[in-house]
Amino acid sequence: MQNNSIVKKEKFVIFLHSGTYDRLYQAVTFAQAAVVMGKEVYIFLLFWGLKKFIENPDEVNFSPAYGTVGDAVRETIHTLNIPSVRETLDETKRLGTIKVYACSAAIDIMGMKRDEVEGLVDGIMGLPTIIKVIEDAQTTLFI
Repeated sequence: MQNNSIVKKEKFVIFLHSGTYDRLYQAVTFAQAAVVMGKEVYIFLLFWGLKKFIENPDEVNFSPAYGTVGDAVRETIHTLNIPSVRETLDETKRLGTIKVYACSAAIDIMGMKRDEVEGLVDGIMGLPTIIKVIEDAQTTLFI
């Protein structure tokens, strides 16, 4: 007897709200680990996470609250030649299924234009569509 059922990959969802390098980098590395584990990954860009991702994802910036520790981490990142956010995301896309979407309301709220976002993401979605896409997710992170 032949089993013709299609095995669905588990969904791993990341809502990226924060706009500092450390959070953006962490979101992309979590995504990469999930893809390597065979999961279908979705990153939804919101507010400052969207702005950072579109405007300059590889600028190594930290919250001022980190003070001199942020400066030390920035120097370590450069010294260790850590791959950039874009490089990590590109590599992750070669490894498996990962989609990055911008929230349409966040584009408007952050004063951005759709044409500056399109082409840098896999699509633009409103909240009802996002909710539909994630309704069967096994893992959801808010960063």
